Amino acid sequence: MTVLKNFFNKLFGKNSARNATAQASAEPVDVNAPPYELFVNPKPPVPAMPEAPALKHPVYLHPVLQTFIDRDFFQSGYNDGYRYRTAEVKDNTLRRIGAEFRNLLRDCIQEERDNLQKLEGELILYRGLHAPSEEKILAAVAEARARVELMSRELELTVEGEGLIAVCLHDYTDGFLRGAMQRLDEILIARGTNLALRNETLLTEKNQQSL
Repeated sequence: MTVLKNFFNKLFGKNSARNATAQASAEPVDVNAPPYELFVNPKPPVPAMPEAPALKHPVYLHPVLQTFIDRDFFQSGYNDGYRYRTAEVKDNTLRRIGAEFRNLLRDCIQEERDNLQKLEGELILYRGLHAPSEEKILAAVAEARARVELMSRELELTVEGEGLIAVCLHDYTDGFLRGAMQRLDEILIARGTNLALRNETLLTEKNQQSL
């Protein structure tokens, strides 16, 4: 009796599972339903790469060089152009500006190299003595070396009028030409006015003679 009961349970149990599966597959599909991918992203998000940390102490120019670059070369060129109006004056001044900047660069490079030498000496003293102090000195050494490299590169670029000095040379040239053109306009206007006054005077004299 028990054997028959188990047999019928297995038989109808399998049929029940098949019927349930068939009913589930026979259920109508809603074509207007939003797609599954709309709610669930089948592709997991890719984590963003971490950004490189910003420099705590960015490289900056020596204050002497920054002061030189901040000079108003446009106004200086305008004044010279208005006064002299010759290519010789313009070219000579441009050469003088470049030479002055190169001399400042050489002085600043030497100063920074002396500072670097002192820092490297301190690094030898603090090595193995105090780790935080050693790290500070290492950072200062890296900054000093970066400044030396930056200024050395600028020194090379000045030979061709490139780099930071290019802006100064451009401003002076632009100002010089504008000053020269302003002076020319004033000369032409003045001459035109004088010519008109002269013609008017001659016409008045002629009219008086005809009376």
